[in-house]
Amino acid sequence: PSRETSLTCRDLQESADLRDVHCVAGSRAYYLCEDTCGKCNDRCEDSSDGTFFVNRKWMEQDCKWLRQRPAWQQKICHEDHPAYRICGETCNSCEDNIQLDVPTSSPTAVEPYCDDAKDDELF
Repeated sequence: PSRETSLTCRDLQESADLRDVHCVAGSRAYYLCEDTCGKCNDRCEDSSDGTFFVNRKWMEQDCKWLRQRPAWQQKICHEDHPAYRICGETCNSCEDNIQLDVPTSSPTAVEPYCDDAKDDELF
């Protein structure tokens, strides 16, 4: 298969050049990788001031550090690690970390979170 038909959303996450080429309205990547391509506007964000302990070498880090390190995302983006809660966008954990704002007298609809296809889905 050609390189074009063997890309995943993670490939796009890791390369601005690939995003520029493939994240265009109407493309298969635009619909499969909706979060990476910026197709929808959800309220999932990383904390701008939260930090978490990585290890003795890296000590305390923030979501920006984690966002730039996919290998570390695989190691620490799990429910038992504080980064999972602090870096919801990077760890793709927003649906698991939904926190209600100030209660209102009537419920309001919550926008569904934007998400990418799983890594085994190719385009």
